[in-house]
Amino acid sequence: MIMNFSSTEFIFNTKDYSVSMTWLVGLIVATLVYQRHSKSQQKLNPKNLPYPKGPTGLPYLGNALQMPPTDQWITFAEWAEEFGSMTGLRVLGKNIVILNTFDAAMDLLHKRGAIYSSRPAFPLLQQFGGWDFLVSTAPYGEYFLTQRRMLHQYFNPSATRKYYDIVTSHARSLAYDLLERGERVKSLNRMYVGATVMLIAYGYEVTDENDVWINNAKEAMLGATKIGTPGAHPIDIFPILGKLPYRIWGKDFGRNIEALKKGAHDVCVKPYAATKERILRGEAMPSIMSRLIEENTAPDGTIGHEKEISAATSVIYIAGADTTVSTIDTFIVAMLTYPEIQKRAQKDLDNLLHGERLPTFEDRDQLPFLSAIVKETLRWKPVAPLGIPHTSIEDDTYNGFFLPKDTMFLVNAWGVCYDSATYPKPDEFNPWRFLKEDDVGELSLRSDIRDPEDVIFGFGRRLCVGRDLALATLWITIATLLSVYDICAPLDDQGRDIKPDLEYVTGTVSHPKPFRCRFVPRSPRKLSKLREAKVAHDHA
Repeated sequence: MIMNFSSTEFIFNTKDYSVSMTWLVGLIVATLVYQRHSKSQQKLNPKNLPYPKGPTGLPYLGNALQMPPTDQWITFAEWAEEFGSMTGLRVLGKNIVILNTFDAAMDLLHKRGAIYSSRPAFPLLQQFGGWDFLVSTAPYGEYFLTQRRMLHQYFNPSATRKYYDIVTSHARSLAYDLLERGERVKSLNRMYVGATVMLIAYGYEVTDENDVWINNAKEAMLGATKIGTPGAHPIDIFPILGKLPYRIWGKDFGRNIEALKKGAHDVCVKPYAATKERILRGEAMPSIMSRLIEENTAPDGTIGHEKEISAATSVIYIAGADTTVSTIDTFIVAMLTYPEIQKRAQKDLDNLLHGERLPTFEDRDQLPFLSAIVKETLRWKPVAPLGIPHTSIEDDTYNGFFLPKDTMFLVNAWGVCYDSATYPKPDEFNPWRFLKEDDVGELSLRSDIRDPEDVIFGFGRRLCVGRDLALATLWITIATLLSVYDICAPLDDQGRDIKPDLEYVTGTVSHPKPFRCRFVPRSPRKLSKLREAKVAHDHA
């Protein structure tokens, strides 16, 4: 659940910026950098191996003008048909390699993690916008490793089980509220996923859709989106351009930077300070932050690693504002579009639960079709189609190609998930692709097909720490909603289903466009069980 910045680093959309003196300066600098870079690479490539193949670019500009302004992963997948497992690009002297296959990503980012685990710099976001605390975009080093160790002890598979009661309770509360407020499903989804991570991270209880911390996270992510794709602005290419007056980038640019700074403060500094104050007063509920502070408090009362603690907990917080929320929304869109899949999943739930109770995590292994739905939801609409870029810290060679130091590597997660050789008819939502049936009709998950979970959550030393909590949240939410409701499309004047738009809003995280749906109770008995669970939660 750790936030992913899907980044097409150094990818320009020339429509976004007017041709100006700044671009002229940038072009001159790029020319000098490119010439110096080319000469240095000739010295460091003694075997004179080729750079990975890619589309032919222009002198100095390289492939800058060939980059599509949106949905770059689709173009990258088309290029992969011509150039194979890797596509080599150069943009204003910067080397970018698109990894088009799972095997290439594993070979480099996982097996050679010592070389490929760092991140490119995002000067606009980090230096000018104040988002320098994120473990997701931090370079590989002690700051990253300290946060990683802090998070891992609370989000490894064993530790995650301790949160099952919280996750289950919030999934049931979401389902209960949808009975009367189904038209607010996206807002309620955001609230309850946020409530889960806020309780785990800070011991803070969210009770309302308009909770200030949930809204702060939402506004912070919106502020991050307004500056564009991380790495794509000219300031990210040449940080010295950030010293020029902000107005040259447009009338809203300065306000967007201020909103970015405010967002960073609201999701990192504010919740840490408020929770720390409650802890010192002895009023705080147990949480990851309270335990980290206790572990890092010296006998004289000073707290060590405060920046790392505030950053680590903020990443948990931010995750609840976006990635898992988007994936649950995608599940609902899939059920509206493929009602037959919904009916098949409900059949398995009914055969197991008999209407006597709601699903729990103890049922997980007995409901393979639901697990397949989770996998297909992740595959069908990847929440971060290009993941977060890696960068190499030394020269390397792979499959006969030379990969220079400081090259940026992007995994085309969308392309891997839409590879028709692995997933036939990839545009279709089809959980059956992950299942096999034995001689007596019992279903089980296949082990001979690539699991989208191994693609979506990153690679190597950058694998998402919150993976197990995210998957648990998805599974119990899906199981609970399908147990209690038929998720139905609204009807038009002629009584026909109004299907949702399958085009997504792409940015830092991909989200479905606004959609409408109806949550129709499946039976009074199931609703009764949901009410009982809600009453038990309220009195806990």
